[in-house]
Amino acid sequence: MEESGQVGVLVEESRLGNRGKRVVCPQSEQEVSELLRHADQKGLKVTVSGGGSKRGFGGRRETYDLEISMSACRGVVEHRCGDLTMTARAGTTIRELTEILSKEGQMLPCDPRWPDTATIGGVIAANETGPRRLRYGSPRDFVIGLRVVYPDGRIIRTGGKVVKNVAGYDMNKLFVGSMGTLGVITEVTVKLRPLPPSRGLVFLLFPPGKEEAIQPCVNGIQASVLEPCTLECLNPALTGELMGKTDHYALMIAFEDGEESVRAQMDRLRSRMSGEASLTCLGEDEIPEWWERWSRLGRQAAATVKIGTRNTDVTGLIREATELGKDKELEMWAHGGAGHGISRIYLDGEDEIILRVLHKLRNSAEKRGGYAVVDRISRDLRQKFDIWGDRIVHRPLLVAIKRTIDPKGTLNDGRFAGGL
Repeated sequence: MEESGQVGVLVEESRLGNRGKRVVCPQSEQEVSELLRHADQKGLKVTVSGGGSKRGFGGRRETYDLEISMSACRGVVEHRCGDLTMTARAGTTIRELTEILSKEGQMLPCDPRWPDTATIGGVIAANETGPRRLRYGSPRDFVIGLRVVYPDGRIIRTGGKVVKNVAGYDMNKLFVGSMGTLGVITEVTVKLRPLPPSRGLVFLLFPPGKEEAIQPCVNGIQASVLEPCTLECLNPALTGELMGKTDHYALMIAFEDGEESVRAQMDRLRSRMSGEASLTCLGEDEIPEWWERWSRLGRQAAATVKIGTRNTDVTGLIREATELGKDKELEMWAHGGAGHGISRIYLDGEDEIILRVLHKLRNSAEKRGGYAVVDRISRDLRQKFDIWGDRIVHRPLLVAIKRTIDPKGTLNDGRFAGGL
């Protein structure tokens, strides 16, 4: 069984690319520094990995000269429970951190995909977020300090270990979302949140012919006193996958607060119901399993698209994408944050059909003033489709920073927008 699983992993890595001809697992920050310094001096091209969950994101290379795996650089360095802060090594998985923090009644305010393999360093480098972004924000909001190794081996520290650290330019933001092209993150200091005493999860199910009622329902919720941490629109394929309602759109609404507050908000939501949708509530003991299933979405899909638009355009975008999938006879699971504007669409089908649909999805996003980034796809399809698009208005600034920090293009060459 172990040999078969390893073969499967190697096949998947080959399909996605961004591997190293040689893989090294440093045990410390100093070893990372020495490896990068050597590679920079010898003109080697280096890529960085953690759990491998971002291997299909960015870049067109099959292999780099060297792959630095951060999988051994894991664990909590410092946890200040009273200050609600924590410092962890970059290779620590989100699952590990969740389990450690839950024992202290605290949590990391993010919910990325595939927490078993996604590492805290990778989540920050890719600026990964989930449905609870509506309440808790993105990595740019909870990262307060980083330790980073530059391509020439220099070690720098940005930010600090306390929340009230506002002196000077916030260098943390330079590395969040940079796809590891500016430096290797070795340590992360983050703000934490107390675990909510109570949680509620409600689904408004819209039957066929009632799709037009979704956005007015969203508008009403946002104009009310309700404070959901998630307000996500699900297309029928995804509703069917998770709830068995294959012909229904759904609004997934989550609350996290004190028990009395959660109960009051759910009661108020029920009182606002009209005839367009039916309401389903999960019991509190069912909610953890639901989020566990949600966290595994899309791992086997052929392509995943991240689309950013105005939040008021999300329900229309999800409906348009769903009809496009039907027209092209493509399997498509889609959800979008009607409160924060980030949507994800998972595609499965023949390569040529996927390429045509990707172009149409990007056009649809850009017509709405937004963008579409393909954040997981095979290397072969990345040769044929620009996963980033040309909506990167700050590219000249990125080029200047890259040339200053990494003039030889040593680190993650070609992984970021515009071939950086």
